[in-house]
Amino acid sequence: MDKVGYLSRVFHPPKIPHGRYTYRGRGKFTGLALQLRIEPDSKGVMVINANTVLYLNETATAYAYFFMQGTPETVLLKNVRRMYRVSAKTAQKDYQNLVYTVSTLAQTEKVCPVSFLDIKSVEPFTQQYSAPLRMDLALTFRCQNNCIHCYAGGPHETTELTTEQWKRVIDRLQQIGVFILTFTGGEPTLREDLPELLLYAQNKGMVTGLVTNGRKLRDKAYVESLEKAGLDFVQITLESHKPGIHDLMTEAKGSWKETVEGIRNAVPSKIYVTTNTTLSQHNAEDFLETVDFLKELGVAAFGCNSLIYSGKANIINKEFALSIEALSELLPGIRDKANQLGLKFLWYTPTQYCRFDPVKLGLGVKSCTAAMVSMCVGPDTNVYPCQSYFESLGNILKDDWEK
Repeated sequence: MDKVGYLSRVFHPPKIPHGRYTYRGRGKFTGLALQLRIEPDSKGVMVINANTVLYLNETATAYAYFFMQGTPETVLLKNVRRMYRVSAKTAQKDYQNLVYTVSTLAQTEKVCPVSFLDIKSVEPFTQQYSAPLRMDLALTFRCQNNCIHCYAGGPHETTELTTEQWKRVIDRLQQIGVFILTFTGGEPTLREDLPELLLYAQNKGMVTGLVTNGRKLRDKAYVESLEKAGLDFVQITLESHKPGIHDLMTEAKGSWKETVEGIRNAVPSKIYVTTNTTLSQHNAEDFLETVDFLKELGVAAFGCNSLIYSGKANIINKEFALSIEALSELLPGIRDKANQLGLKFLWYTPTQYCRFDPVKLGLGVKSCTAAMVSMCVGPDTNVYPCQSYFESLGNILKDDWEK
């Protein structure tokens, strides 16, 4: 090597290659699942166990990259020292801190990452991504239910992609660095190829989720097929503990029975099971009893949202939606009931903070994540800001992502 080449390597060490990387732990790291995307500026964004997002500076990104590649610690430290001209003591300390931080965040949510782990706080929704963290795949708009508040406008027939076309979509999403694929609709379980698509995405190293009405999960063999395909999490819609209220909101007689049976079948599986409920004038009055029922079912967590103003919403909102005042009275009770029962409660709906502040209630920061954290691909391969805002931004298979 000539002197110029040598000096170039010393003063301009090679950068970590940009892209998306996956890690599933073994040995002492069994149960740890990491997704890392290295952005063009060489900084990284890491998703830990499909639940926690950690932003990494350039050096931490290098540590994470080599760790996820299975690089022996001595070689890893040597590489980072050469790249960033840090001492052996500093490199060892920084690496151990990163491993401890990631391991701790993977095991529990009951620590303050700022005060306990000395992680610098990042203001929510201030990070710019080269691609969303999650992409919703609306496989179909067919559905056995006909919910009175459906944000997709109710079940309807459209041209749908073939299995191979959806696989091409998944390939493209992997290329641009998407971490999480959520299969949705309509009702995605009406697609016979769902287990095949789940397995395909899993083999690409992607985290997979399913949003469903749960009715097909009444078939234990079908739940087993989803589990075998590697499905990571499922969100099942349950509108009430009362069959009459649930069936009223879904406009599908007998749907409650099938949904509850589906939940009961899913809970014992390895799939992380949550439910979601749209709070309304129909189910709000005795929703705390629904929370008790969810505890009996054995779900890991439950979520709620208010009416999503798309699809059928503008037709039924006056006799369906809860006012901000009603939500302000209802949500603290739900929060307290969840804490009492040891359930995780997730509130999804963004609100005007001057009228209703979710942070003050301990529900977390809520904001629209469309076209930032998450987006949607429809059955026509068009990309939408989210699955309730159907204004196409382009075609995932035909257009350059940068456009």
